[in-house]
Amino acid sequence: MKQWLLKNYKAYLLIGYAFLLLVHFLLKDNFFPFSIIFYAFPLLILIGISAILALLFFRRKKYRTVLLIVFIGLSVNWIQNYYYSTEPAALESTSKIFYWNIAKKKIDYRYTVF
Repeated sequence: MKQWLLKNYKAYLLIGYAFLLLVHFLLKDNFFPFSIIFYAFPLLILIGISAILALLFFRRKKYRTVLLIVFIGLSVNWIQNYYYSTEPAALESTSKIFYWNIAKKKIDYRYTVF
């Protein structure tokens, strides 16, 4: 029994990784047990696991290419959705705001009631 488990450990790793991807992208945190798994394995951890699995399956070309495609796809997804810059965006045209403020009518406060 022990030899059989040691012989097929790569298959179990792939099944576990497929389960983690299923939880992360389909089930999300809608149910209690899956929410723990969802928050325990964020997308960066899944990217790292796919890189490790690609190295583990380096000799088998089919598995290696699929895992590298998953790695690249998850990385692009992370860059598009989760990575952001904290630098303030430069204002392109502040002159419109300036002219709008000049063109604004002044209120005559003598006739207003407070």
